[in-house]
Amino acid sequence: MEKKYLKGEVIQGKIIRHAPFGVFVDIGDINIEGFIPTIDFGIEYYDKFHLDHDNGNHDIINDAIPSYYPEIGFEMPLKITGFNEKTIDNKQQLWLSVRVNEMPAIDWSLTKKTYPKGSKVFGEVVRHTNLGVYINIEDDPLEGFIPSFCFGKEHPFKNYPYIGTRKLFEIVNYSIDLEGRKEQNQIFLK
Repeated sequence: MEKKYLKGEVIQGKIIRHAPFGVFVDIGDINIEGFIPTIDFGIEYYDKFHLDHDNGNHDIINDAIPSYYPEIGFEMPLKITGFNEKTIDNKQQLWLSVRVNEMPAIDWSLTKKTYPKGSKVFGEVVRHTNLGVYINIEDDPLEGFIPSFCFGKEHPFKNYPYIGTRKLFEIVNYSIDLEGRKEQNQIFLK
């Protein structure tokens, strides 16, 4: 498989199945299935691509499947990020990313000076997931995030601010190199 497909190569894929942990993709190879992990769907994908192609489905669907997944049957370019050694359902698996273009590098020392903890930043709520609320920070590639537990222990989704809500949010922390991946360009808000 690694001889046929190269890490970093961009291929075309068709979304075939959703799961709480990611999206499965048909890449046109009967023996290989593509997989995009949930964490790969960042705000730059949602803003630049999904809103142009969805059917208004950008709110919570349920507790298990994130609403910002591309629809089943949707075709899109994807970057190969790795290979799964194990076979699943007798198929080998390519790990894919919607991030065909690299995110801009963030100077975290400058970010911490620009947005010190406790300061306020203006943003707009753009996405709800079972993990929390995502905020587009005005005039910045950074993504704001408020974890679901900040909205209560029981039924936190009912307390999420509406998508489109624009207001000041308080900065409480920063997210750098989450789980060994590249920078997530994210700050935690409340």
